[in-house]
Amino acid sequence: LVAGQNPDMDIHNHRSRLAWHTAVSPATVVDFGAGFTRVRSFLRPESDAVGPRVRIGYQVEELGPDSHFPIDRAQNTYSAGTLVAHRGPGGRHQWTFGGDFFRFQTNGSETKNNRGEWGFTNNFGRLGIDNLRMGAASYYFVTIGEMARGFRNSQANLYAGDQWKAHRRLQI
Repeated sequence: LVAGQNPDMDIHNHRSRLAWHTAVSPATVVDFGAGFTRVRSFLRPESDAVGPRVRIGYQVEELGPDSHFPIDRAQNTYSAGTLVAHRGPGGRHQWTFGGDFFRFQTNGSETKNNRGEWGFTNNFGRLGIDNLRMGAASYYFVTIGEMARGFRNSQANLYAGDQWKAHRRLQI
């Protein structure tokens, strides 16, 4: 491992759940549940890392961590669902219905070449290492502009079912 190439990681996970079950009548029960999960991650270059990434034509080990660090991201998931089950008269049918909802969010700042990348390759009639020594870069990449992004996705489902005991030995 080369000093400064491994990011410092700060990762936290939070998870909470809530569930409720009640019998509305001897034949009907209701279940409800909700949850929230958050994963927060921050990957940043080590304090002794080289500034921008330096590539030397893939001839010598690169200097500095990948150019896409730092990565600052939070992922949230919200979920909720309910189930209602009702047993019909005589116990031959059990009807169920319900639904659930999910909301996914990703917020953060991450991009390739956030810290910049210098490249020294074989050109100008010299090897990449000679171009590094002479300060003759072949390229420099950097991303500029607003890096913060937010992505959202929602999903909902509804369902219904009937469990029927056609015979004491046959259930559909």
